[in-house]
Amino acid sequence: MGNRIPSIALEVRTEWLETFCRSRQVRMRVADQSPHPLGRTMADELSIQLLLVEDDHLLRLDAEELLTENGFEVTSFASAEEAIAELDANAAQFSGVITDIRLGKGGTGWQVGQHARQCVSSIPIVYVTADSAAEWTSHGVPNSVLIQKPFVPAQLIAAISGLLNDASMANAV
Repeated sequence: MGNRIPSIALEVRTEWLETFCRSRQVRMRVADQSPHPLGRTMADELSIQLLLVEDDHLLRLDAEELLTENGFEVTSFASAEEAIAELDANAAQFSGVITDIRLGKGGTGWQVGQHARQCVSSIPIVYVTADSAAEWTSHGVPNSVLIQKPFVPAQLIAAISGLLNDASMANAV
């Protein structure tokens, strides 16, 4: 996760983020002047907020770090119930949802995805699972992506970025 993106990739990513946020009408924010993980300041950057749901503490920390290093803001929870409560309170602030399927006791990632889509009908959903892939066609929401564990970090970034791009293109039409 310590790889740095070349400056040309940063320029392309920043341009893509600006286009995406304009098409989705995502708010602009002025962040603090803390150092950006890629060596830039975060002032005046666009914000893409993701909801992450993972019950395994270490996997959740790894995913948060990966997503943050790739320019996303992350709000994370360990349970479906916490995530659903956050969606009920603030669904419009999220540009996408990444959720594990089996979340221990309580609700499932399937329920998180379904609830997110009830709140925001076009929100991108990425499901992550070690053993529930066969249930995706019956429990997953349409136009979602499923990634099987274990996976390489680039798969997660590609999945959420692809869905966000598709959503921005659909909103632009």
